[in-house]
Amino acid sequence: MKIKPILYRNSQKGKLFGVCAGWAEFLQQDVGVVRTLTIIFALFPITAFITVFSYIVMAMMLDDKPMPVVVETKKVDVNQNPTEALDEIEEMLETLETKIMNVEHYVTSESFEFQCKLWALNVKKS
Repeated sequence: MKIKPILYRNSQKGKLFGVCAGWAEFLQQDVGVVRTLTIIFALFPITAFITVFSYIVMAMMLDDKPMPVVVETKKVDVNQNPTEALDEIEEMLETLETKIMNVEHYVTSESFEFQCKLWALNVKKS
């Protein structure tokens, strides 16, 4: 079973709202090509309204691409003061707790539920 990509805004790579960067990633194309095509379509009177309107709607409706979780590995200093070691461990646990809370917020959001339903429909069609 092949998992289909999901369309997100990519504000990390985007110039304005990340819509073109998200489409480029979704279509597996260079972002410069997508931006150029968007500008070209926005310059022609026939397609300008549709292009600008679609861009604004997607900027408002699409979720921003979730950041990947990076697990940091750290070498343990055997000669470290136990109090300092506990402080470092506490700081790492607080960081992990924040990341878990962000994931929990996303998983309980309406957009995640909607995307799961769409994914389930796509799987049934295949």
